[in-house]
Amino acid sequence: MTMRIAERSAKVQFLAPHKEDDGYRRATTFEPVGPVIWCKHITVSDGEKWRNGQFTASQMARFQCLARGIASKVTPQHRLRFRGKDYEILGVKDIGDGRRYLEITAVAKV
Repeated sequence: MTMRIAERSAKVQFLAPHKEDDGYRRATTFEPVGPVIWCKHITVSDGEKWRNGQFTASQMARFQCLARGIASKVTPQHRLRFRGKDYEILGVKDIGDGRRYLEITAVAKV
């Protein structure tokens, strides 16, 4: 599998969890980590959302990118920001030849 540069038209910023504890409460915030990267954005169909049990009002998408730099270190504990919305990462898997590309499945609540 090869992915042309023109297909990677979505700018994505990964967000890393940051734990805060001020003595009264504990909270987790998400802060940008690494540079903005270019990905291929694929919207998931409504039928596929139903099959996966996503019955809430949400936007589910797949993001395909090169497995380099920060993208190769992303886990489901991270989040990603795309077009101003924060997406919760559901899964990360290798696609293509060897570990050259990653496919990140993510959902944003509406």
